[in-house]
Amino acid sequence: VIREKVTVGDKQVSATDNIHCLFGFICWGSSASHDADLAEGSEDSAKLFGLMAAPLSPMQKVKNGAYANACDAAKCDQIVGTRYKVTAEDYYVYKKYKAEITGYPAKVDGVEVVPAPCVWKAKGCCKPCPAK
Repeated sequence: VIREKVTVGDKQVSATDNIHCLFGFICWGSSASHDADLAEGSEDSAKLFGLMAAPLSPMQKVKNGAYANACDAAKCDQIVGTRYKVTAEDYYVYKKYKAEITGYPAKVDGVEVVPAPCVWKAKGCCKPCPAK
């Protein structure tokens, strides 16, 4: 198993983003300079039938923008301990979304190889773990 080595800062960071949507699919206004790879498995959860990625909803887009803005502001790779506050003003054909994020900045320092846990002991089996 490969795991990231992460150093977490002790100072909280916060950021916001806004998106305007017309008819639910024409969206504009994000101040994010790039797409952030959210730690919620956004790439895997967005796949549709394993063939293509489903488009992000406006709510996901505004959260993604706030995450990217927070990473840019803190000059970090990830935000851990994230808390979002998302608000939407709904006028039937027009919606305005605002996302606020707070969390702690984290930088990836490298990766480490960790031995996989023995699943036989976890299942209560009496077999000894195989030698490595």
